[in-house]
Amino acid sequence: MREASAARGLEIEVGSALGQDTALVELAASRLAGLALGDRDVLLFVGRGSSEPLALSQVESVAAAVAGAVGVGHVICYAGISRPDLAEGMAAALERPARRVVALPYLLHTGVLVRCVEEVLRPLARQAGTELLVLPHIGNCPTLVDLVAGRLEAMGKTIPPTPTLPRQGGGS
Repeated sequence: MREASAARGLEIEVGSALGQDTALVELAASRLAGLALGDRDVLLFVGRGSSEPLALSQVESVAAAVAGAVGVGHVICYAGISRPDLAEGMAAALERPARRVVALPYLLHTGVLVRCVEEVLRPLARQAGTELLVLPHIGNCPTLVDLVAGRLEAMGKTIPPTPTLPRQGGGS
């Protein structure tokens, strides 16, 4: 990446991962706070997955913090490349005496992985006779926008204004 960016006169700077940021953990916990969770509810924390062990351990840490904040047991699974996958995570959640599984997709973007959460989990819950509540993914919410803007500021970066392009067609 360095060679390609240097050849194009670009400077690329990589910041730290967003996932463990307190603001996102609090956002995820706030989505659970109004649900009147009880002893027989299980949080199915859905991460993206990674081939990097550090990223997976960070997901485990975030899931534990979110579950701890609302006082509920949890199971972790991944919608992407890691194990346990969605079906395995749901099976683990159903091994507990759950009356309801609350799935929290800790995903930033809408797309294939977000759609898979519902598509995979819904039939498994129906087959088990267990209530499933799938919460919205993190998405483009103000908390995330503020977090990214703050990270850019901390790196000493500003987003330059979009340049004004000359008008086409010679009109004024």
